[in-house]
Amino acid sequence: MKNAYQDLDLDINRHVKQDATWMLSEKAAKRNYPTRLLRYFVPYGYLYALSQKLGRPVKVCEIGIGKGQMAAFYESAQKFPGQQPFVDSFVGVDITDERPPYQIYSVFLKIDLNKEPAPTGFDVYLMLHVIEHLTEPEAALDKLAQALAPGAAIVVGVPCHPHFLIPHRERNYHKIRTFDAGHHTAHSRKRLTNWAKNAGLTMRYEDGAFLLRSSGSFLEDSKAWHGFNLAFGRAFPGFPGEYYCCAVKEG
Repeated sequence: MKNAYQDLDLDINRHVKQDATWMLSEKAAKRNYPTRLLRYFVPYGYLYALSQKLGRPVKVCEIGIGKGQMAAFYESAQKFPGQQPFVDSFVGVDITDERPPYQIYSVFLKIDLNKEPAPTGFDVYLMLHVIEHLTEPEAALDKLAQALAPGAAIVVGVPCHPHFLIPHRERNYHKIRTFDAGHHTAHSRKRLTNWAKNAGLTMRYEDGAFLLRSSGSFLEDSKAWHGFNLAFGRAFPGFPGEYYCCAVKEG
């Protein structure tokens, strides 16, 4: 499986850290290479690789935009020397009317994928740390899969658990949380790869984000440690922590 970000300089993250400190906790913002930024760097690499494959900038629909961190990362990273635009547009989708102050989103749509159809006409659907908040994540992902044109993709990021622990984790979620907030479902690499196969998609890229988050520690001042975390995540994408994948509709 190809490496989506092999051509990208890890100093992009150091640049983003300096340019958009609001994305980080106070202690993480003091470090040169915060591990937290890998959750945006990896999907950034996916968008870059998909654009290269299609031969043009991609149209992105981000579902569950939070404070707009992914779009903010993209815009900040584009200021790093040597970067070329590879996103045509960002459309933001969320379940609430609360649009983030970040203005890179060309359009904002209020949609509940648990109840409504998916928007169409996009090259990439981003769902970063969203599906664990859904009661029926596979159903929502299936709606996106049905909306894909050939060559288009779905990019997902989730907290990752060993597959055999999924039922236990979900029982605990239901005991301690209401269905108004928090995690409703637990995810593993196997759960996502099974979904992609059943949806008729090809898993083109898979990555973990780190061996050890070490948030705020001296390790996060090391570019080598940053790179090691990525290399480990690529070698063992199902390792507990975070899992990222890009599933493509071939043809």
